[in-house]
Amino acid sequence: MEQKKKPPYQIRMSDELYKAAQKKAKLLGLSFSAYVRMVVATDLSKSAEGFAVKE
Repeated sequence: MEQKKKPPYQIRMSDELYKAAQKKAKLLGLSFSAYVRMVVATDLSKSAEGFAVKE
């Protein structure tokens, strides 16, 4: 059975925000995409206290 390939996800942000996020990711030794995933996961775990987060 062939698995369906998911399309890449995209987000929009200002140039200033993008540059700041790239800089922070570099300081942490992460790629930009890994940094964004980390920030989103952290935010979701804080805001979802008491709720199960389903994929």
